[in-house]
Amino acid sequence: MSEDEDQGPEPLPKLLRHRPDHVILTAPAYFRQFSVGVTHIEKWVSLLAQMEGVRHRLGNTVIRKLEHFLEFMQPYPGDPLNVLQFHGPRFSATEYLDEFLVYDQVLDVSTPISAAAVYYPGFELGRWYATYCAERAG
Repeated sequence: MSEDEDQGPEPLPKLLRHRPDHVILTAPAYFRQFSVGVTHIEKWVSLLAQMEGVRHRLGNTVIRKLEHFLEFMQPYPGDPLNVLQFHGPRFSATEYLDEFLVYDQVLDVSTPISAAAVYYPGFELGRWYATYCAERAG
C-alpha cells in the first residue's frame, strides 16, 4: 500500500468558523416552485411563510421583516461557500433609540442601521447589506 492510501481522505475545510454546530453538509437544496407565478419578492416571502406554518414568536413586525428579508436575500459578498447550509436564524435585530442593530451570526458582526432608512418605502435592504459586506470583505 502506498502512503496516501493509509491516511484516508482529506478532511473537508471548515468554512463556517463561528457556528460549525449549525452547519449540516448536505446536497444543495433547491427552492420549491409554486404553482402560481411569483413576480415580486414580497409575494415569494409570503408564500414561503405560509409553507412554514404558524410563527411561534410574536414581537416587533418591523424587526421580524428585517430579519426575514436579510435571511431570504443571502448569500452576501464575502460569505463562506456553504453559507446556505447554515441551519437556524442567521440574523437577529433589535431596536435602540433611532436605529436598529442587526447581528449576523455567520460573520459574527453587528451592524447599525438608521430607523429612518428602514422605514423609508424605497429602501433596498438587501443592497444595503450587500454593500456593507462587500466593503467589509475588501
